[in-house]
Amino acid sequence: MPLATYIFLSFLPVFIFVIRWAWTGLHNSWRLPPGPKGWPILGNVFDMPTEKEWLHWRRYKELYGPVSSLAVLGQHIIVLNSWDACHELLERRSAHYSGRPEFPFAGRLIGWDQQLILAAYGDRFRAMRRLLHAYIGTRASVSTLTPIMERKVQFHLRRMLERPEALSNYIWQLTGSILLEISHGYETQVDSPDPIVSAIEAAAKEFYIATKPGSWIIDILPSYIRIPEWLPGLQFPIYAKKFRQTLQDATNLPHDYVELEMALQKARPSFTKSFLDANSDPDIGKYTAEAIYAGGADTIAAQIDVFFLAMTLFPDVQQRVQSEIDQVVGNGRLPTYKDKDSLPFFAAVYKEVLRWHPIGPMGIPHSCDEDDEYNGLFIPKGSLILTNIWGLAHDAENYKDPADFNPSRFLPAAGTEPEPDPRTYAFGFGRRRCPGLELAEAIIFHVMTTTLAIFDVEKPTSPSGDTITPTPEFLSGTISRPKSFSCRLVPRTSEALSLIQ
Repeated sequence: MPLATYIFLSFLPVFIFVIRWAWTGLHNSWRLPPGPKGWPILGNVFDMPTEKEWLHWRRYKELYGPVSSLAVLGQHIIVLNSWDACHELLERRSAHYSGRPEFPFAGRLIGWDQQLILAAYGDRFRAMRRLLHAYIGTRASVSTLTPIMERKVQFHLRRMLERPEALSNYIWQLTGSILLEISHGYETQVDSPDPIVSAIEAAAKEFYIATKPGSWIIDILPSYIRIPEWLPGLQFPIYAKKFRQTLQDATNLPHDYVELEMALQKARPSFTKSFLDANSDPDIGKYTAEAIYAGGADTIAAQIDVFFLAMTLFPDVQQRVQSEIDQVVGNGRLPTYKDKDSLPFFAAVYKEVLRWHPIGPMGIPHSCDEDDEYNGLFIPKGSLILTNIWGLAHDAENYKDPADFNPSRFLPAAGTEPEPDPRTYAFGFGRRRCPGLELAEAIIFHVMTTTLAIFDVEKPTSPSGDTITPTPEFLSGTISRPKSFSCRLVPRTSEALSLIQ
């Protein structure tokens, strides 16, 4: 490459950002939402959080109000800290807020823009959503899949009883095994590393790395994507190549497995098999099937982790829901999906698990596809929209004593209305709302009710016999699960234990 061309490419991003920064100044009269004052060109680079983003952005409500803004290198960021703002923009105006911001590294270089989670809003996105809705999007369709859940939950609870110290790993394996059987009819290996599970798990972890704000130079300076990969000192092309191969393995390996099983006439029922039997577009089907696992395994496992932590810390709540299960189900069988509507306190516990710590505390950002205005505040086209889901769940305007774990807040009481249902925001908003909501809730239902029907979840003890109380701490990231903690699973009765043996 000629030296002059190299110099031009090096300074081109600076010129672009100067122009964008100057253009932003022309909109001052529109009154952007309030926010911290930024530096010329750089904007609010130094105001971006490095951990526990939900707490950082929660402070913006105290400082600037329910809707605030900042800009990083010309990119406007709008932070929503109120239910009214989230509902108005992302639900009522969803036609203009259903896009995803561009992630040059994760999207174009790795290929996540082909997956449902980062796909552009359009015909392809809608086609994938329709397929998911038909197979796992209704209670009726999910009810046909419950035998898989019941069998898997009983098997993995036996393993958890044997090694409760590996609880979190077993929960991950449990959710993964359910979802892979539903998506591809695949039976996961449990006694040795499973190649398909390993590929999908690696892809999920790399997704969080690839989409971490500010981590990759081309996300800040997109024009760098045109710079040759062989230039010394560039790290992102190396990582992009590795992450792209991982994602391709996670998508192709289970799909290829189904095609081979179908050729041998041994394929088990699954989403992928039904799709291929219909001779539909295999590309759309492959990526949609991958979304069933990749979109659910980590999130469902994290939510179940929160449940076990809550039951360890709040035995009075545990005992009350166990009493309800005993009254409705009895002691001669395990709870089934048909019991769901007969367990109102359990439903309240589930909602409180969602609210107490939303495992997607900031969701996945939306983007705005046209200039807009909200309560007199200007929202520029192309703005990145952040929703503080954790902030909604812990807002004293929405919930009394929000730090407390109190399922009764969702039950009707004399003279009071139940507090807002967290299901209206915990799974996202508008046309980006989780399409696997019904499936996720069914899996969580089976894990929670079966566990409490058979076991007491108790605090661990030290070698000297002292009770150890876990500290409710949570990891940063797109998916926020509890930090490692311990608990004990103690069979309630020998008769109850026999139901899973």
